[in-house]
Order: sequence, then C-alpha cells, then structure tokens
Amino acid sequence: QLIVINLARNTHSMRKFLFLFLICSFSGYAQPSPWGTGNIMNQSLDTLQSDIIINSHVGLTFNLNDYLKNYNFNIHIPANYNGNEPFGIITFINASSNGNIISSWLPVLAEKKLILIAGNNIGNSVAISTRVGVVLAGLKALEGTLNIDSTRRYSSGASGGGRSASHLMFIFPEIFAGMIPNCGANYLRRVDQDYETHQPNSNYEYIYPYTSAELDYVKSFNPVLSYLTSFDDFREGDIMNIYHNGAEPDGFRAKIMEISGSHCNT
Repeated sequence: QLIVINLARNTHSMRKFLFLFLICSFSGYAQPSPWGTGNIMNQSLDTLQSDIIINSHVGLTFNLNDYLKNYNFNIHIPANYNGNEPFGIITFINASSNGNIISSWLPVLAEKKLILIAGNNIGNSVAISTRVGVVLAGLKALEGTLNIDSTRRYSSGASGGGRSASHLMFIFPEIFAGMIPNCGANYLRRVDQDYETHQPNSNYEYIYPYTSAELDYVKSFNPVLSYLTSFDDFREGDIMNIYHNGAEPDGFRAKIMEISGSHCNT
C-alpha cells in the first residue's frame, strides 16, 4: 500500500485539512516505550506499514521507509515518560556522523517532557535532503510507537546539522512547531551582513532558493525560531545576521540565546 501526502501551497482550509490528516495518520496510541527510558543508542526502527511518501511545499519528496531501512537512531526518552501523557519531540541532526545526545540538555528534556531522536551517519558530508529525510522518517516511526504530542514537534541540530534542521522546519512548517538550531542555521532569503562573519559576504545563511511566497507560507504557521550561539562561535556573526536582519524584521516569533564559549558550546 502506498500513501502519498502532498503538502503543497494552497488555501488556508486545505493546509488545515492536511495538518489534521497528518495528526490523525501519525499520532500513536498511548503506550510506554518498548526500549525503556534513558539513552537508546544505534536503534533501528521498524518500517511503516505503508510506504509513506511526503511531498513538501517546495517540491521535495521523501519516501520514509527508504530511510528507515538504511539508517538507525540515537533516542533519549526521559525517565518521567510512561506513555500516559503525550510528550513533545525534538529531531536532531549532528555535524558529525554520530547522532549526538547533548548531556546538558537532558534535564531540560525531562522538565519540558520532550523526547529526542537523532539520526546516525548523517553528518556534514551527507546530502541535506538525506539528512532531513532520515530524521523525518525517525519522527514518524516514533509517532507510531510512543505517545507523541503532535503540536510540539521541533527540529534541531548542531553546526551544519543546525543548517539542515532549519531547512527541515522551513520545508515542513505543517509538521514542526519550531526549530532550535545550535551554532549553525540557514534562512529563507539573503540577509544584510551587518555583523562580522567568518567568510565575509558569503551569504552563508541562504542555501535554498525560497521564493517570497514560500516565505509567507512558512510564516502563516507562526513557528518559533530559537537560535543558539556563543560569544566565541565563529558562526556568531552569521546567526546574528539571520536573527536581526531576517527572522526579527520578517515578523517571526524568534529568539536568540547566547552564552560564553566556542562553537557549539551552547
């Protein structure tokens, strides 16, 4: 059986219908984790019962079972998850090949009732389309296994993985309520380079040619854009340009959070 979901730009009522269809199709039954809680490393996930092909509003297509057959995941399930209450979920794309689980984030995941899933072997050398497809497939597989709150899905990643995580949320604003890119991000258009960057005038932030209509489509879902950087992060200027000259003036619900330290210290 084949299910094709086309998340194409259309009327507001059609977007609402498609979003509700996604919620009904992929929300799992309330149940405890089959792996217990804590860090579950190098976990393969069962393929979906039907071949799910999702088409994004920018024309990119993902067959989720293709990724589930070829990649495994690192997952963190907080100890306070028992299946009775839906938890939110964060997908994570690392810059290196391992699906990193950042230890300092674990107390926050428990406090905010969030599960984290990171794809393995999808580092910076892997095509962006594959990187986002892997974690999207992992998300949908977990939604068939765990009790996931479909209104609290977030995309995250580190460095080049943060750029891919931004791209994932921008191409699927129907699925993700927001993003948390760490020490790397991209944006929907070129922005002014007022802040000093590692590569002057490189427009590092712009990796996909979104149209103004596609930017407006993303904005219509009112996502939260939360950018993380550090004072000695060589990408600090790029992220400042994205926030101050892109997300903020374009009217997104956006925040930038900065601490001391170097690249990816946040």
